[in-house]
Amino acid sequence: MVRRSDGSEQAPAEAPQADAQLEADVQKTAELLSRVKAEVAKVIVGQEEMVDSILIALIAREHVSLEGLPGVAKTATVSTIADALGANFSRIQGTPDKEPSDILGAEILQEQPSEDGQSVVRKLVHEKGPVFANLLLVDEINRMQTKTQSALLEVMQERQVTIGKVT
Repeated sequence: MVRRSDGSEQAPAEAPQADAQLEADVQKTAELLSRVKAEVAKVIVGQEEMVDSILIALIAREHVSLEGLPGVAKTATVSTIADALGANFSRIQGTPDKEPSDILGAEILQEQPSEDGQSVVRKLVHEKGPVFANLLLVDEINRMQTKTQSALLEVMQERQVTIGKVT
């Protein structure tokens, strides 16, 4: 029973149809997570907490920071989750010489013969970098130059990429 401001009581309203849809969506998501966890468990052993953290981040459409000693299967776990989801996976190794264009992509001048074969046609083509993956693992971001870190953090924060003058 729900108590009203005038002191009277009223039975709670019936659950709207939207609640039934929400419940169905939650059930479908739970089944997908169960299947993904089972697939990952075939390859990765003893990292259930890491797998759960990654899956929660995916559901929340957020990022996750994985920290651990070398060899605890961070890269293998993310790659295996991507495979289980049918998503594409990229990995960036943080190095001091890594440039923003190495992770974002770049505008590349492409030359092709014209249709008549008498001249060359030049055009700028956007070549996408590894940040365009569904799942991206950045290893040792702290080793990257500040400008490269900033480019990566912009992608993470704004969820957009600026290459040249195009966003």
